[in-house]
Amino acid sequence: MKKPVIVRSSSPYEYGDFEGIFDSIRDVYDESDLIRAITSVEASAKSERARLYAQQNGFNIDDKIHAIVQEQSPSIYAGAMMRHPNNPNLIFITWFSGRGKYQQEYSGFLYDETSTSNPVPNRGFFWAGIEEQDALFLVNQYKKLEALTDIAEGFSLFVEFGYPPFALYQARPFKKIETADFELPNSSSEDVFQSDFVFGITKPDGIVLPAVRSFGVTEAEMVYRGLTGYAPIRGLEFDGVDEDLKTIMMLSDSILPNSDISTRLSKIVGHWLGSLDFRIADDYCLMMSSAGREEYDVDLTASYMKTLVLGDTGNFMVHGLMRLIKKAEVTVGSKTLWRQPIFLGVASLEDKVRIISNGREGIVFKE
Repeated sequence: MKKPVIVRSSSPYEYGDFEGIFDSIRDVYDESDLIRAITSVEASAKSERARLYAQQNGFNIDDKIHAIVQEQSPSIYAGAMMRHPNNPNLIFITWFSGRGKYQQEYSGFLYDETSTSNPVPNRGFFWAGIEEQDALFLVNQYKKLEALTDIAEGFSLFVEFGYPPFALYQARPFKKIETADFELPNSSSEDVFQSDFVFGITKPDGIVLPAVRSFGVTEAEMVYRGLTGYAPIRGLEFDGVDEDLKTIMMLSDSILPNSDISTRLSKIVGHWLGSLDFRIADDYCLMMSSAGREEYDVDLTASYMKTLVLGDTGNFMVHGLMRLIKKAEVTVGSKTLWRQPIFLGVASLEDKVRIISNGREGIVFKE
């Protein structure tokens, strides 16, 4: 072991599912670390989150798992890329450097096969940061994988890689590639939220579901600290059942002492969202102001979530959020969701929202 190794889980359930549920342990340098890493991978197969994920997604699994020990890639960045399943001209690319909760720095590129100018500006969650020549190289590697039709023909592939040098970590199916030919209804009302960051296709008249509104840790912390952020604090008021969350947040010091604010609020918001999920116990639309610093599995907590209206993520192509988006029949997103009238004007468990999406654009409005 003159070079560091990585110990990864290997399970047939991971092909297209269980992203991030089982452990992978990096930076293993000696025998004692290797034993601990293998033990950790084996324990993750018996974990409560693995059991819960299997139960919610209809898997009948056991706790057997294999461990792969392999030389760790020397690549500078770790990243992911994926073709949009409903707008196949688009390929998302993202990578990051750094380790730890707040040390990771992300860059992204949105490649449009119909455009003479890349990346595409002002679309969804993406920002520049990856040079076009690097993006073109990665897109070519992605297309080589797509040509291997035995992987998952007809599905969009979610590919994890290292770069530079290029190293292929894994490729798995994300969602079935399908397109729609209907246009969205025209509306200039400020009460109608519209976005071109969407996944999933509805019927032309959309899907109507009860709303569950949740604040992400970022906005919860803004409220807790009394900060205004980019808009007046009135944009982050709590109405109706949200008063319960506000009360619990204000008591967070005594509820979870000896932990930082972000950790406390993440646990509190997760517990509160889980309680709403339990109370409604039926399909609903989850409207979440952000999801980037949550220290709980949002997809497992929101077990009855069927559609998703999502705010800022920092980077949506990470395991937990990919599970969440894959679970939702339709996802409509915006970095500034918490300032939108549709988010501010909905009361959890009381109001319903309608989502209409053709896979390229989506609109959301209160019924």
